[in-house]
Amino acid sequence: MRCSLLSVLALGWAGVAQAQAPDSAAVTATGRWYVGAGAGFHQYYTLNRPYNRLKPAYVQVGYAIKPQLAIQAEIQYGRRLEEDRRSGVVEGELYDFYYKEDTRSMAVTVLARFSRSRPQRHLQFDWLLGVAVVRGTLRETSTRTSATHSDTYTYVPIVNMEPHLMGGISLRYLLNPQLAVATEFMVSKNLHIAPTNIWGLAPGGGASLGVIYKLGG
Repeated sequence: MRCSLLSVLALGWAGVAQAQAPDSAAVTATGRWYVGAGAGFHQYYTLNRPYNRLKPAYVQVGYAIKPQLAIQAEIQYGRRLEEDRRSGVVEGELYDFYYKEDTRSMAVTVLARFSRSRPQRHLQFDWLLGVAVVRGTLRETSTRTSATHSDTYTYVPIVNMEPHLMGGISLRYLLNPQLAVATEFMVSKNLHIAPTNIWGLAPGGGASLGVIYKLGG
């Protein structure tokens, strides 16, 4: 009788547990997408202007293929404005000179994220590897003004688009199962510069800080 009662209880508990277990297909279909946003600093190394030294804002979207592997795409945008003002005498007349250099850059990166931490830990460590396409535009103008004259010269814009190999690490702190604070430390190699001398080996680099939000349950 005692054995029969234990058997009935065991079967009942198994039935309750099975009824409460989530459907595996539903679990794998949700919670894989994530989005992020933030800001940082990055210098994409190039031998020719524009020199893409940015403090970019960025947005990203990612998809977890499995718990230890995700693919993410990111768009960065930054602008740097440099100005120079000085005075000088030209043919006996005093002039004020003004020079403006406006650099705008956009980078599109695609990275694989390899997680090295257990999912339940608050502090997550990832390896990052991928490529970036960086487009830079440089516009320059110079103006000279005197008491009797004023003229402005606009230079032909310089536009450059170059691919870069990217690699680095990421640290994420999970505030809850869906929200995390993340920082990335990256290095980049311009694929248009052949590694035939020391300049060809020179890397770019940067860091960023932002938040990541996991969609779904």
